[in-house]
Amino acid sequence: MKLEFVATLEKLLEVYRVPIGQARFDAYIAATVGGAQSRADLALLPLVSANPMAKADVHAALETWLELGVDMATQKIVQSLTPVWSLDVAYKVGLTLLDDQKGGWTNRFLNDWEFRFPSKTNPDWIVVPLWVSETPSFEILEVAIRAAVARVIWQLQHGLPQTLLEMLYQEGFAQSFAGLKPTLETDDLEYSRMVIAPFLQSVEKPVQFACLFGDAAAREVGYMALGLSAFAGFDVALADYSN
Repeated sequence: MKLEFVATLEKLLEVYRVPIGQARFDAYIAATVGGAQSRADLALLPLVSANPMAKADVHAALETWLELGVDMATQKIVQSLTPVWSLDVAYKVGLTLLDDQKGGWTNRFLNDWEFRFPSKTNPDWIVVPLWVSETPSFEILEVAIRAAVARVIWQLQHGLPQTLLEMLYQEGFAQSFAGLKPTLETDDLEYSRMVIAPFLQSVEKPVQFACLFGDAAAREVGYMALGLSAFAGFDVALADYSN
């Protein structure tokens, strides 16, 4: 498996240095689209998810990531992952910063869903999302990169997950590879597993979403709550994969 890191955040910072307005939007289009005629040819696909009209807080978060040395750190992490799987595939790996803090551009849960469970595979890029609401750190960066790469590996081997059960398998694998541990107490894990069990073969997004992200996230996007803690399904997936 060949992974090539492509620096994207410096280009996003260049966009944000342009005053908000049409000139900013034009700079964003030039950076992301270039001369592409299709999505497959986009110059910097990872930046499609970024907010072109982001305000000062996003600009500041981006500068903090860059001052931390995010590009060099990402390069090292990507290089360490290249020999892990003997698959005849090649991907570019790029970071993006999502504005989930203020305004209506990005709903954290819905966008997180799209990164975890895309409707179609991308043959060229592995996009790693970073979030303005999270304090930049090397730990967050490594978890995000490892999880994003692991999801692509799982999807190459099994296809895109369709049922809730397949989503749980994917996320158990990805989170375990990223080094995460379940955070729910044992009783809550058992309860959550019981609530989720009748829906394992569901292909309905509202049901899957509520099982995975929990009640608060489900209500926020207009889905029915099932009586689950935040991210309960992901914890169940990780706990079951680890066992």
